[in-house]
Amino acid sequence: MSLKRQLLLSFGLQGLGAAAVLLATLLLGARLGPEVQGGFSHWKAEIEFVAAFAMLGLPQALFFHVKSGGLSTRAALRWVRRCTLLALPVAALYALSRHAGAGAATIVLLALAVAAGVAHGQLRTLLLVRARTEWFNVITALPQLLVLLGVLQVIAVGDAAPIRWLV
Repeated sequence: MSLKRQLLLSFGLQGLGAAAVLLATLLLGARLGPEVQGGFSHWKAEIEFVAAFAMLGLPQALFFHVKSGGLSTRAALRWVRRCTLLALPVAALYALSRHAGAGAATIVLLALAVAAGVAHGQLRTLLLVRARTEWFNVITALPQLLVLLGVLQVIAVGDAAPIRWLV
């Protein structure tokens, strides 16, 4: 596939993901009001912030070392697994400091959401080493499309309890 086609495909797929989150946010505001929209945006930002912190710059390092041959894919996957497991207590400590009164379910779900974000961020980077860019684009956009589906479900049910954002 030509570079121009790859770039257009990247633009289209990743743009679709960005559009999905924008649509989700706009739908929340229009259907359930700005307070719910703000709560969604707040939880989404917290999860993304803690996940970015918990990745510790590892995606770029893994990409470099696997691409240069200094690290096998199998060894990189062990690093991904360890960092994902480390994200659980990091996120739980964060949740305890920010949402101590929210209950154990909220703390556990926040930790799981952050760990999933960490695993996703690292694994999608490894796709660039071994797979075609199309798979990277699909895997990049997939969580954003899943967020839209989750928001559509929340709107359909009419229950925007904070714990739903974590699920």
